[in-house]
Amino acid sequence: MGFLNGIAVVIYMSIIQRAAPSAMLGRVMSLLVLAGLSLQPLGQLSTAWSIRAGWLTASYLTAAAIMVVTSLVAMASSTIRDL
Repeated sequence: MGFLNGIAVVIYMSIIQRAAPSAMLGRVMSLLVLAGLSLQPLGQLSTAWSIRAGWLTASYLTAAAIMVVTSLVAMASSTIRDL
């Protein structure tokens, strides 16, 4: 899983760097890193709370639903498909 995540991150970062205007690249990458670093602990915290509350199955189903919806929206976007 970690190996595939590493590949996905390289592809993801490459797409963002190609799509961002060169004058804005530093700002775009800073915002991306800030969002990733600030939202990750919040996700971990909410997951820990839901598991502790006994909602383990609901936590997995919610995460899976978010990933499926996000993937479907991305695949439906012609802008993203053209990248």
